[in-house]
Amino acid sequence: MRGRGRATIGAAGAAVASALIAVAALWRPRPAAEMERPARADAAGPPVIAVAEVQLGRAVRLDKRIAVPTETFSPDETIYASVVTEGRADHVRLTARWSHQGRVVAEVSQGIAPAGTAASEFNVWRPRGFAPGEYEVEILVDGVPAGARRFTVTDAAETTRLKEEPWSRRSTR
Repeated sequence: MRGRGRATIGAAGAAVASALIAVAALWRPRPAAEMERPARADAAGPPVIAVAEVQLGRAVRLDKRIAVPTETFSPDETIYASVVTEGRADHVRLTARWSHQGRVVAEVSQGIAPAGTAASEFNVWRPRGFAPGEYEVEILVDGVPAGARRFTVTDAAETTRLKEEPWSRRSTR
């Protein structure tokens, strides 16, 4: 009886081993050059996605791009940032860090999975309004700085004057 049990286990083991060999023969790993690497923005390797453009404005279109770009806002406005990235990744964390005089006033992150050129939208608003002064929105890719844009918050009267001023007389930067 002992010999018979070993023969059964041996036959089952041989069947499993031959099945694994058959699967291994059919499965061929992809060459390393074809494998998609994770998104990186650090110095350890080339970035897979890059921030191509950062625009600011008072409204965003359906394609997540700024309707009318501007760099001057009134204290009570919602400020929109459109971040255009290029490249592809299965998943990357895109962060907008809004700051005033070196102090972070807001930070928002979102996960994206870009496949080419993609636009992402961020916005910030403060219930009591923004203090007049110089601000900056810094864009980070997986925690690494990848772009920035400065903007100004003026008092409400100055912003109204700039909105009503004809386009032809506005100075361009």
